[in-house]
Amino acid sequence: MLAQYIRKKGMQQGIIQTTKENIIEILELRFGKISPEIIDKINQINDPAKLKELLKKGIQIKEFDSFGFIC
Repeated sequence: MLAQYIRKKGMQQGIIQTTKENIIEILELRFGKISPEIIDKINQINDPAKLKELLKKGIQIKEFDSFGFIC
């Protein structure tokens, strides 16, 4: 039971980390180099729902400045 809990937590952390990496990669592909401050803000978020929202916004926004206000 403990092993199952640890495995589930590890999978959740892996999904969160991958989503963060995907957000940063999308932003860099669309807008070029991203400031360390924005990367730090993204990396501080651990709420999967918020990260999913940021991932969608990273794809949808037309200007990078719009993303800064979202973080």
